Amino acid sequence: MAKVRLELENKKGEKMVHEKTKIKGRAVRKAIQCSRKMYAKDADMGTQLDALIELAVEVFNDPKVNEDSILDGLESDQLFDALNKVYMDILGIDGEPATDEKK
Repeated sequence: MAKVRLELENKKGEKMVHEKTKIKGRAVRKAIQCSRKMYAKDADMGTQLDALIELAVEVFNDPKVNEDSILDGLESDQLFDALNKVYMDILGIDGEPATDEKK
């Protein structure tokens, strides 16, 4: 079962965990539409960021997950990583590199 998780910091500096445990086909469609925007010929980083934010807002469908809460709740060095993780989780893509190494 697909699960999407996003940790945001609220105005008090507390971590707020948002999870969506049932990912429907509509979310996959939205992620594909997001891909089209992100990889369009004229897409810049701002366009890509806006597409990822829009996807997260739509998928979580929670008033506490909105453009402002995302932009204010993530550190700059975590912004793209956190939103890309949401995108990849929706599509069922494992972001961890595969290794043949046994421990």
